[in-house]
Amino acid sequence: KQTVADMNDDTRPPVLRMQNLERLDNEGAYKVAVENGLHDTIVKLCKDDTDHALTRFRDGHVYDKTSYAHFVMMTLWRGQRNSRAGSFSYGKCDGTRVKKFIRSSPDAFPALWEACLALVMIPLDEDVYRKDPRLHHEVHQVARDVLAGFSQIFTNDGTSKAILRGPRTKNEETMVAFGKDRIEYFASTINPVIKALDGAKEGRDARSVLEGYIYQNSAMIAYRAREYGIDDDFASKLKMNPASTAMY
Repeated sequence: KQTVADMNDDTRPPVLRMQNLERLDNEGAYKVAVENGLHDTIVKLCKDDTDHALTRFRDGHVYDKTSYAHFVMMTLWRGQRNSRAGSFSYGKCDGTRVKKFIRSSPDAFPALWEACLALVMIPLDEDVYRKDPRLHHEVHQVARDVLAGFSQIFTNDGTSKAILRGPRTKNEETMVAFGKDRIEYFASTINPVIKALDGAKEGRDARSVLEGYIYQNSAMIAYRAREYGIDDDFASKLKMNPASTAMY
């Protein structure tokens, strides 16, 4: 309960709002947090990232240069939380936690997805790039982490179904219709990022790592869409040039 209260305390700097998420490593504590509004809090903080993360990283105090979505994905939803204590790598997601969040409200997945795409755009910002090489490296790593997180999320069948088939129902037509809308949503949100990465200046996306992850996630979305009978050609909805198509 205190952890959720800290996350909601907008008098605190962002880092301090998120610094104790490890309290929720164990399922008992996490369940209590969910009962006390954790999912709604995550949605709110993800929307804040979408609107304000660039400003925080570009102009904020050191304690402001934080992404809420990054904290959530790397701490609350990282698999093997206890066996890999002290490690910040993301090799496995907690599919159950992610799935329950996605199904907690219609706003949940879009809030998370759009926050993470907003983070991908920050390393491309000219002021961020020129201000401090260490800052640019940090935000590039943050963007890389969240895209890697989505690679793990789309690997999980249960979370993929929650994302692409929507709320549980026995009506197959309803699920497919939801999925078709979701596919159009993915295309509309991914295409601006593809355009930005394709036009990024040298050094903004070192070794084209973010671009690679965007196409990896797009390919995984396409695979799941085919698997679930939603869409057979997601790639045709993406505005890729020949080099991008090869990477995809």
